[in-house]
Amino acid sequence: MRCAVVVHGPEAVDTGLALRVLELLESEYDVRAVMSGYTGVAAVVDAGLQGRIDIREHHVPSVTLRRLAPEVELLVLVNSAKDEGSALRFGSIVSSRCADILVPLVQVDALMVLPWNDALRQALQLADALGIPLMVPTRTPDEEEEGWRRLGGVHPGENVWINGVVVGKATSEDVRIHCEEGRLQAHGIALKETGVRRRCGHSAHPQRGDPTHGRDPAPDSFSRRRGRPSHRSFRRGGDHHLPRCRLCGDDRG
Repeated sequence: MRCAVVVHGPEAVDTGLALRVLELLESEYDVRAVMSGYTGVAAVVDAGLQGRIDIREHHVPSVTLRRLAPEVELLVLVNSAKDEGSALRFGSIVSSRCADILVPLVQVDALMVLPWNDALRQALQLADALGIPLMVPTRTPDEEEEGWRRLGGVHPGENVWINGVVVGKATSEDVRIHCEEGRLQAHGIALKETGVRRRCGHSAHPQRGDPTHGRDPAPDSFSRRRGRPSHRSFRRGGDHHLPRCRLCGDDRG
């Protein structure tokens, strides 16, 4: 039987999770492993795994999964989120983009194993073998609420980044964005005026009922971190990426 493993992010490699999953699956499947995106490539090389994990493709996970699905009987997404909320949110976004795929999809995360696309049996087997708790999503978290897109896994005090520019700091765990007439409004973010101007070319305007607000033309991606990124810290521990806005761009899933 054939299995495709899509690895997301450097943390999945640095923690050894990706290698554990590969070693387990290779005992039962003909495995093809692919690193999605760019940020995990250096981690694969540093770990000496470029012979086992393909680093030539640079697509988001959902695109890679959809491309590999016709070739295999099982899809496994390996990720290392910082908390359960982030893992569930990431998995729900990726799985929603792969909802029409008939191949079972299992998400193996640092904190839990999640079955998507009717993959409960395979997820149970992986969870037991890896010693990671199984969590069965009872519902897909709401991705849009009256046009607003909630950004999961954000904690107060974390910087909110748009394409490498700090546009503000999260003031609560309820961080949302909303696209309207080509601009983006934000809730739950204390905006940094200079960052908004630098990235967006215009100043922030108050949103009624929320002093922590902002607007931005369709961004390419969002990320949050606790400090100014360096070349090294960009791919190492503690860095996280938010999905792209489904309303105004692609996703990071």
